[in-house]
Amino acid sequence: MTVFVNEEPLRLFRGASVGDVIMKYSEAIFRDILSKRKIVTDVTGQPLKLQGNIQDGDHFKIISNK
Repeated sequence: MTVFVNEEPLRLFRGASVGDVIMKYSEAIFRDILSKRKIVTDVTGQPLKLQGNIQDGDHFKIISNK
Protein backbone atom coordinates (compact mmCIF):
# COMPACT_ATOMS: atom_id res chain seq x y z
CA MET A 1 0.00 0.00 0.00
CA THR A 2 1.06 3.61 -0.47
CA VAL A 3 0.85 6.36 2.16
CA PHE A 4 2.25 9.88 2.18
CA VAL A 5 4.43 11.69 4.72
CA ASN A 6 4.81 15.40 4.03
CA GLU A 7 3.59 14.58 0.49
CA GLU A 8 6.35 11.98 -0.06
CA PRO A 9 4.89 8.62 -1.15
CA LEU A 10 6.03 5.54 0.76
CA ARG A 11 5.21 1.89 0.01
CA LEU A 12 4.46 -0.20 3.08
CA PHE A 13 3.12 -3.63 3.93
CA ARG A 14 -0.49 -4.21 4.91
CA GLY A 15 -0.86 -4.12 8.68
CA ALA A 16 1.83 -1.46 9.12
CA SER A 17 1.44 1.11 11.89
CA VAL A 18 2.02 4.86 12.00
CA GLY A 19 5.37 4.08 13.66
CA ASP A 20 6.36 1.82 10.76
CA VAL A 21 5.58 4.65 8.34
CA ILE A 22 7.67 7.17 10.25
CA MET A 23 10.58 4.74 10.70
CA LYS A 24 10.64 4.14 6.95
CA TYR A 25 10.43 7.89 6.29
CA SER A 26 13.26 8.84 8.69
CA GLU A 27 14.84 7.17 11.71
CA ALA A 28 15.95 10.62 12.97
CA ILE A 29 12.38 11.94 12.86
CA PHE A 30 11.16 8.76 14.55
CA ARG A 31 13.58 9.49 17.43
CA ASP A 32 12.38 13.13 17.52
CA ILE A 33 8.80 11.90 17.87
CA LEU A 34 9.78 9.50 20.67
CA SER A 35 11.50 12.38 22.49
CA LYS A 36 8.44 14.61 21.85
CA ARG A 37 10.37 17.21 19.80
CA LYS A 38 8.08 16.46 16.86
CA ILE A 39 4.63 14.95 16.40
CA VAL A 40 2.92 13.14 13.56
CA THR A 41 -0.57 14.27 12.56
CA ASP A 42 -3.24 13.31 10.09
CA VAL A 43 -4.36 15.76 7.38
CA THR A 44 -6.75 17.48 9.80
CA GLY A 45 -3.94 18.20 12.28
CA GLN A 46 -4.97 15.57 14.82
CA PRO A 47 -1.94 14.06 16.60
CA LEU A 48 -1.52 10.33 16.04
CA LYS A 49 -0.05 7.57 18.18
CA LEU A 50 2.78 5.54 16.69
CA GLN A 51 0.78 2.36 17.35
CA GLY A 52 -2.14 3.60 15.22
CA ASN A 53 -3.36 1.72 12.18
CA ILE A 54 -2.90 3.05 8.66
CA GLN A 55 -4.81 2.63 5.41
CA ASP A 56 -3.83 2.84 1.79
CA GLY A 57 -3.72 6.48 0.70
CA ASP A 58 -3.37 7.99 4.20
CA HIS A 59 -1.53 11.32 4.45
CA PHE A 60 0.61 12.28 7.43
CA LYS A 61 2.43 15.45 8.44
CA ILE A 62 5.43 15.82 10.73
CA ILE A 63 5.42 19.03 12.74
CA SER A 64 7.44 20.51 15.58
CA ASN A 65 5.92 20.04 19.01
CA LYS A 66 5.31 23.48 20.45
